[in-house]
Order: sequence, then C-alpha cells, then structure tokens
Amino acid sequence: MFAKTNPSSSLADGIVSNEDMSLVMSMFKTNDTGGIKLDIDEVDVNNLKVLGDTLLGDTTITGELQVGTIILDGMNNSIDTIGTFKIQPLALSDIEIMGGLVVFDTNGNIEIKEGIILGNKSFRGSEDITIGETRLRINKYEWESAPVSITATTNFKARVWITDKSKNGFTINLDTVAPDNAKVDWVAIW
Repeated sequence: MFAKTNPSSSLADGIVSNEDMSLVMSMFKTNDTGGIKLDIDEVDVNNLKVLGDTLLGDTTITGELQVGTIILDGMNNSIDTIGTFKIQPLALSDIEIMGGLVVFDTNGNIEIKEGIILGNKSFRGSEDITIGETRLRINKYEWESAPVSITATTNFKARVWITDKSKNGFTINLDTVAPDNAKVDWVAIW
C-alpha cells in the first residue's frame, strides 16, 4: 500500500521520493515472531482479495456475505444455501431461537416455552358430522405418506377410533350416532 505525498513522484516510472518511502516504511513494524506487521488505522478498498487465513475483529458488511455455498444477505435479513443447510450437525449443544422461546435439544426434542403451534389444513381439521352417521371419511390427496398417528375429538360424548389410514386420508369411526351440530376435530402426526 503506497501513499503518494509528492505529486511529482511517479511510482510508474520507478521513482519514489524519500518522503514517500519514509511514510510507507513507518507503517511496517516487526513483531515478536520475526514477521512484519502493517499498522494502518483506516483503508478504503474497492476490491480486496485475501488468499490466506484472515483474522478479523468486529466486521460490518452492508451487502451480502458468501461463505462457500451459504449466502448471508444483510439487506433482506436472509440466509440462503445450495443443498441442505445444517445447524449443529454434530449435536454438540442445544439450539435456541427467539430469545430461548423455542429450544431444540441435542436429542431432537423441541421445547416451545410460549405461544401456540399453528398449521394449515394439511395436517389438522374440524369437520361437521351428519346427524345419525357413525363414520366420516377424510380425504387428503396432498400427503406423501400415511400419518403415524391421528387423534380425533368430538364435541359430544362418543368413543372415537381411526381406520383405513393411508396417504389418501382416513376414516373416523364413532361408537354412537352423531347428534345435531356434531363436530370432530383431528390432528395427524408423521
């Protein structure tokens, strides 16, 4: 890095004034390991390439930072990657999100300390049951596989069980006929 202080000095011509050389040399210092250290307080650079190891203190990036295939975009508050984005692949410690409101532990358990779990109609529903019916078929064509478990609860006293469970849906069975305004709520888990 050269700081030109004498307008008549021309680095392109190979001529460097004593003043320029003194300024440049004053920036370099030797350290205890015998290496050379460049001591500069501020540098403006348009294109910096560092091919070796680099140690940075506090660093501010006002655009994107790309690390391998991971892109951190500070303007859009996003992280993108090509392939699977792994967080704690060695499971050495828990992962906390939102100030600890959600915690994933090293055994794969999820603890939600506050709030509710919201979802769409692909894994839950609330259905009307026709008066006098003892069965209700729920058809789901967007499932990739059959759920492991389905829980159903009625708004009237009845024993409930699930049959015909597949990737296309399931049947809710009742041990008593449905009264007027009968409803059943269900949740599927994979």
